[in-house]
Amino acid sequence: MKESAYLSCLASIASEAWKLDATKNLATKNEEWRILSDEESTLLLTHVQGYDCGGFDNQTLDLWDNRVNIALRKLTNRHEIIVWSNGADGQSGTEDDLVAPFGEKVPNY
Repeated sequence: MKESAYLSCLASIASEAWKLDATKNLATKNEEWRILSDEESTLLLTHVQGYDCGGFDNQTLDLWDNRVNIALRKLTNRHEIIVWSNGADGQSGTEDDLVAPFGEKVPNY
């Protein structure tokens, strides 16, 4: 149940992040995902207000106290973002990752 609520929080962060100028400035215009550094992710996550994150004190950390990851890309006619937690195992790209938008695949490092 807590993981479902947290996934909703990640989805709201993904939805709200493009409203920040900082997000737009960090995205590069190409087809490849740009995975943000720890510092860049922290910068965005401390400024975005996920509207469904009320039960979580620190948006920069996931349920297992690991950092939240963000990847951006700017296509010709749209912007895309993936926000994810590495899940309980702490490893990116495994089955227990929590990813928003739901169903997206975590980009490779």
